[in-house]
Amino acid sequence: LVALNARVQKALLSVPPAGPVRDPLRDALAQEALLALSSDWAFMVTKDSAAGYARDRAHTHAARVDELAALLHAGRRAAAEHRLRA
Repeated sequence: LVALNARVQKALLSVPPAGPVRDPLRDALAQEALLALSSDWAFMVTKDSAAGYARDRAHTHAARVDELAALLHAGRRAAAEHRLRA
């Protein structure tokens, strides 16, 4: 999870800010990053309390961060918005 969290942080910080106006896509990216970085996942793994579930959730949120960051980098806002609706 440490390497996964580092990847999530790097992806989040690699997306440039939208400017002074809030951007729902960047908000969603930040939300997924916060969910991926939740300390609860690591706690659940170390205490072997639903460790598989915790790993799956952390990886699911991290994959969403990767996907949204890639779409934003590519300038594919419509695809990112479609992904959020899905």
